[in-house]
Amino acid sequence: MKKIVLLFLSLSAIDLLFAQDAEITLQPDSICGKDAMVWNAPGHNNGTTNYGSNDAFGANAWTNQGTPDTTRSLLQFDLNRIPQGSTINSAQLSLYNNPTTTFAQGQHSTQSGPNDLYIQRITSAWSEHTVTWFTQPTATLLNQVSVPPSTSAHQDFPNIDVTALVQDMVDNPGSSFGFMIRLQDETYFRDMVFATSDYSVANKRPMLSIHYTMPESGCFVFQPQEGCGNDAMVWNAPPFNNGTTNYGLHEALGVNAWTNSGTPDTTRSLLNFPLDVIPANSIISSAHLSLYNNPNTQFAQGQHSTMSGPNSALIQRITTSWDERTVTWMTQPASTTQNQVLIPASVTAHQDYPNIDVTQLVKDMINDPSNSFGFMIRLETEEYFRDLVFASNNEPDQTKGPKLEICFTPDAVPENHNIPFNIYPNPAHHSVFVQAKRNTTEDYTVSVVNLLGEEISPSFIIYEKMEIPLQNCSPGIYFLKFTGSQGIYAKKLVVN
Repeated sequence: MKKIVLLFLSLSAIDLLFAQDAEITLQPDSICGKDAMVWNAPGHNNGTTNYGSNDAFGANAWTNQGTPDTTRSLLQFDLNRIPQGSTINSAQLSLYNNPTTTFAQGQHSTQSGPNDLYIQRITSAWSEHTVTWFTQPTATLLNQVSVPPSTSAHQDFPNIDVTALVQDMVDNPGSSFGFMIRLQDETYFRDMVFATSDYSVANKRPMLSIHYTMPESGCFVFQPQEGCGNDAMVWNAPPFNNGTTNYGLHEALGVNAWTNSGTPDTTRSLLNFPLDVIPANSIISSAHLSLYNNPNTQFAQGQHSTMSGPNSALIQRITTSWDERTVTWMTQPASTTQNQVLIPASVTAHQDYPNIDVTQLVKDMINDPSNSFGFMIRLETEEYFRDLVFASNNEPDQTKGPKLEICFTPDAVPENHNIPFNIYPNPAHHSVFVQAKRNTTEDYTVSVVNLLGEEISPSFIIYEKMEIPLQNCSPGIYFLKFTGSQGIYAKKLVVN
């Protein structure tokens, strides 16, 4: 669920106080949710057991056959939609009791003393489906939040203020991996029990509500957490009859040309990111895609290959829709070669490809959203034997999934569409004509300004019609700025 409110504080001819207040509420389900208990009950030898699929988690201190045991919980939300540099105005975490779980009989307990909690920022990576007590991540005491003890066995804890913690996460994404929940006093007998994202009652799953202000300029870093992204392989190996098989949950992405029993087979990959969150009236200053080798997958033994020739690949813009959970080779989407990007051939078997420049492709996607559905990756020459193998967002190591970093700046000039002038031609080349839509005795001045708001032409007084020379304008985007007693107007002008 997402709600974005655009708030323009003030507008002038070339100065835009560009503030965007936004709200986002995250309450993921079992597919996209990431939470787990870590539990050490020596009597049950479960310190190496993973509890990432439970419908409950908690903070617990108890005994098993007289031996103390302890439980903590881990919880991470995908904050990719919040750009770096944002100011977190408020962030509220809601945790709800799970009364139906067998864990601690679904009840909070203060049998030996208060069960108040700490919520801390996790500072090292962890995987929901492999983490255990003995591999639990590290956490910091900085800005930890104190949660008061329960007053009833099935109490919910809505709207816990975690503003400072979320601000730390946005400011320090490389050392922020969610929340750790633990008792302040891990002395038996006391506990708290909550529902996880795997709980059957949707409105009782962990929820994080954030209100934030985007920066004037900044960067989004999209690297969806485990299982929460949108990517898939499409693979056609005729001997295996898998051209109709979906590989949307595979741990690898690949581009491949090989043979099976002497019959050629081919693999391509698809990935998409939520570009709808890029602020309106923004200019994309850079976009870089990072792809990381997955050495642990069985697909192509996790190795790039140039056995028969270079395995250079192409990144193209996908132009038709597709679904991660259903797409196959036979239903793969269309793509365009316009502004496609070349990935050079690998030089080692496990080479990573960080910071591939896809700036123009991302600009194309934002400028033409109805015909843009992510990236297709395919070999430049689809002839066996050659391949590239990357991690998908389903790889448990979150740091290895596909990453897209997009940096943006605001338009220096706000465009006003209700201006009292016709402008033609647009796009223009050597000159542009400006003509009043109606007779007026008012004097207006008009000038050409660039995206930084700098005037690059003299100001001309215009009455009804005039021709404005553009010899000082190299190809690109500009604005015509009109100034008169009735106001200031700006109109985008493309020079080619």
